[in-house]
Amino acid sequence: VSQSRYRAMIKGLPVFASNVYDHPRVIIDGENGFLFEPENANELAQKLFGFHYKQAHEKAKIILSAREYAVNHFNIDAVSQQYEKLFQSLL
Repeated sequence: VSQSRYRAMIKGLPVFASNVYDHPRVIIDGENGFLFEPENANELAQKLFGFHYKQAHEKAKIILSAREYAVNHFNIDAVSQQYEKLFQSLL
């Protein structure tokens, strides 16, 4: 997931990402962001309009879920632990 996705999640912005790379590992479609198939403009438009027309409390729930995920998984402690596990597995 690109740095811009991390920043958006931390800032409480809705995240729309193509269903490639590690996006599906981070974004749970409809729960903490939205995934769409690459090069499928219609699907992206549906996701954007779908979010736009959600009730305020539904939008807030998705945004809060994204922020909580980012805070719990992208903080320095969590990232350093992940690197430590990776390095130990390589030894």
